[in-house]
Amino acid sequence: QVLLASSISRYNFCSILFSSNRVYFIGEKHNTEVCQELFRWLALQLENLAVKAQREYSGYERKPVFRRGFFQGAVIGIDQRLAVQWDELRQQSVQSTALVVRNDEAIQDFIQTRYPQSRTRRISRVSYSQDGWSAGKRAGHEVSLTPTRNIGTNNNLRLK
Repeated sequence: QVLLASSISRYNFCSILFSSNRVYFIGEKHNTEVCQELFRWLALQLENLAVKAQREYSGYERKPVFRRGFFQGAVIGIDQRLAVQWDELRQQSVQSTALVVRNDEAIQDFIQTRYPQSRTRRISRVSYSQDGWSAGKRAGHEVSLTPTRNIGTNNNLRLK
């Protein structure tokens, strides 16, 4: 979920903070609302697809390992699709690059001022299923990136 939130924020003018099993999207209000809704939408789709894929899986790896691989692969697939959209957007406007740089600087200044103890962390490597990763990557390329619900106003998300 942290990887998904990170990917979504990267392509929607936001950053994330993770604390006490919560993800906080940091950025302008309209951008954080888009991130939150897209996160909810994608997490719901991926959860449903993971349950289905896990039921259909007949390999030798344990189900939790398969599931972890599925989610990691799905986020890679989603990230690749978001990157393509991002590149297309940047090519449409020369000003977008300057906007991204200024926006990133403003977000980092805000985080350093408001949360001076925060620090960047790498996510530790864990074992995962190659079969799950492949199934997840395919799912990540097939899920809808367009939420069908209204944008919400909740400014943080609790992780399971």
